[in-house]
Amino acid sequence: MLDDNNDDDDDGDDLPYIELVLVKSERSRHGVLEVHVIADFVRQVENVAVSPPWPETTCSHWLDIFKSFYGISPDLYAFGIDNVPTLGCGLFDIAHTIQASNFISGAITNALVPDQKLYNSIPKLPINWTCLADRIQSADILKDTIVHLVGNWTKISQEQRSCLPPWIHRLCDIKFFNLLQRKIAINNTILAHYPTDIVLTNKDGDTVPIEERQTQAAALVYRQWVCHKVYKRHAHNADDGGAEFYRAIATGGDRYLNTEEMKQFVMPLMVNRTHWQGSKTMA
Repeated sequence: MLDDNNDDDDDGDDLPYIELVLVKSERSRHGVLEVHVIADFVRQVENVAVSPPWPETTCSHWLDIFKSFYGISPDLYAFGIDNVPTLGCGLFDIAHTIQASNFISGAITNALVPDQKLYNSIPKLPINWTCLADRIQSADILKDTIVHLVGNWTKISQEQRSCLPPWIHRLCDIKFFNLLQRKIAINNTILAHYPTDIVLTNKDGDTVPIEERQTQAAALVYRQWVCHKVYKRHAHNADDGGAEFYRAIATGGDRYLNTEEMKQFVMPLMVNRTHWQGSKTMA
């Protein structure tokens, strides 16, 4: 006969409760996880005072780390695409405290969706995306962020530049300097260009047709326009790095030196008709 009170039937009621508790630590501002063994769960809950709550993002990062261990992608898009780099950097920094940065980098990379929304966000937040790309070692994102950083280097304050990793800061300085030298060389090439077929006299010393003189005058006005743009800081020294200036030249047509813009270069060269007639009468 079986004994109904057989002690061999262990239903597990006497097993202790185990929980992970996020506690403050001098080793990390993000806290550390401690294993707490609770013999009497009900009594423990009743007697232990509730600790001050952690920030929501910190708890979310720790949760995403554990989710990643089980193959579940971290939720980086909870607050929109523009907050992804901030959340990603925070997640990486916490993972680094438990020596899981390499693992979490792969999880973050897999969670990122390389769509147009991501690449539209990079020009708005190039520094944030650069910091994330540096942490997770994403070459594709880093290439795109460097392009936008160098292109807008003059608009970025020293305080903002100090947020960049030192090696990226140096790289942008070098890239910007090289790009600036190329732009100056292009300006000099434009200013020094003179069509060889435009001459005042031909090989026999005869005066060239008026059409060629007009072409020569157009070239002079064009060079004057370029000098004016450089002087007014609208060329390589503009806030946009000369993007509008060089795009206008590449497009051609009416993108530059249209009728209204031409007046400021041509009018000073024209003799006032009234003054000319008065001088002729006096003569």
